[in-house]
Amino acid sequence: NTPLGPSSASTILCPSSALIRGQSSAPPSAAIPLRRQDADVPPRATFWESLFGTRHAHVTAEGGAGHSYGRIGCLFNHEGYYGNVQPDDSVRACSFDLDDVSRWKPMDRQLVASVSRSRRRAAPPVVHQPLASDSMEEALEASLRQLIAEQRRADGLATHWDPHLSFLLSPALLSSEAEKVSGSAAGAGDFRQGLRNAIPPDFSFKGFPMQFGHLCAPRMLQDLLRSHVASGIVGMQGGVDSVRFALRVQVTPYPERVCAVWVMLAVVFAKIEQ
Repeated sequence: NTPLGPSSASTILCPSSALIRGQSSAPPSAAIPLRRQDADVPPRATFWESLFGTRHAHVTAEGGAGHSYGRIGCLFNHEGYYGNVQPDDSVRACSFDLDDVSRWKPMDRQLVASVSRSRRRAAPPVVHQPLASDSMEEALEASLRQLIAEQRRADGLATHWDPHLSFLLSPALLSSEAEKVSGSAAGAGDFRQGLRNAIPPDFSFKGFPMQFGHLCAPRMLQDLLRSHVASGIVGMQGGVDSVRFALRVQVTPYPERVCAVWVMLAVVFAKIEQ
């Protein structure tokens, strides 16, 4: 955390809170280290996305950009605050020369320093009640397997579960929750590679993930059956040699007893010869 000011010649690290408003799938904010190597040359900016550590060099409107950051409103850290007063606040057209007061309006540094941490109101405590997510996942999987088997039995169909295939669904659910939280589907490559190694030749894979905000297995099955893909999986016909089912549940606990519940139902089936 080096000082944020026009005279700083070293790296300037701006915290990522409400720093950049992104476009499309871009993260909402990023840290921006600035380096000035020559007093006569504007500092170079690098956008540093804090969740995954990816970095993108700042480019002008004439150059290409490897990011999709949209507009920037301010620069700040624990010692300084600068408001962007440039006519065009788009990232591509932005100048990061903090010496230019016609582009960046600084706040009085004494005012920033007067905001003492000891005088801030304490944030309300977050209720932390540990949840046994592992046992919750096992119970939900057992209930859903039983309900699906009963549904198929009523239609005169047997159900054969594949524990190994069920295990391989875990990275897909981790990736789905990561994408919801951060916008990046981390782990999707592991899931695809695992499927390539597990699916026999002349077999196909079909899977359907769904997120829930409750822990009621019968309601989950009802919601799954409303989907054309999931209902097709449940109604898949074939014996143990041609059809194998898989199910995986992931419960991600958050504060205040909030849970994100992901369920993925899948099937591996023999391709039908034309």
